[in-house]
Amino acid sequence: MKRNRLIAYSAFLLCLSLEALLFGGCSYRQAEDAVKEKLTGDQEEEWSEEEVPGYDLSGDKEYRIGDTVTQTIGGESVEYTVTGIRIGKNLEEFGVDREACIPNYDLFVGKNGEPLGGLDTGSGETYVFLEAEICIKNVNSAGCGVPGETPELFLDVDIRTKSELETNNIHNQGLIYYSEHAQDEQRYFYFPLEKEEETTVKVLWSVRESDVKEPLYCVTGVSTSRDIRQMILLNPETE
Repeated sequence: MKRNRLIAYSAFLLCLSLEALLFGGCSYRQAEDAVKEKLTGDQEEEWSEEEVPGYDLSGDKEYRIGDTVTQTIGGESVEYTVTGIRIGKNLEEFGVDREACIPNYDLFVGKNGEPLGGLDTGSGETYVFLEAEICIKNVNSAGCGVPGETPELFLDVDIRTKSELETNNIHNQGLIYYSEHAQDEQRYFYFPLEKEEETTVKVLWSVRESDVKEPLYCVTGVSTSRDIRQMILLNPETE
């Protein structure tokens, strides 16, 4: 069982290492430390590959649009508030250029600005774009960057369906754009934000059309341990 945990941990760190190579190193180190703390803490739990539990979304960790959630790591906190969402079928509807999307955006955006499914393109699924407007406040995080200068935060959010969260069966979501992205492609998901200040960003995903017909959540802290993550329900009308 411990071997399974080691394999899962190694795979997770490999994913974070790839993220670090693509987008910089700070979030990787924070996430690695959080996972290590979870695995070696006093209340350590052991799960086999078949026993990894899903999330119980009936408890107090479910929030909705307009609610503020706080992500805290090592005493440093960042607040997230989703203020609204939009759904569309072309980048033009959101005023976004293809060239402003993430590196390798062509996996999720067609030549005419239409949504694609990444590696799942051709599966027969229909895709749409989902945009979330998110207010982010740096409560007291030092973030990344040079000490003494403006903290640099990492956009640590993604979306998941209710069934994905409950079963841990996650398929490939396509986060393709956010409005405050760095010009440097290697640090696309980083942005400067002073302590006690806030900014509002727009984040765009390519998602399966069927996903927006079931409860869909914005998850904060996706690169951290599961006890730090928070779930924000985006479409309560589907419940």
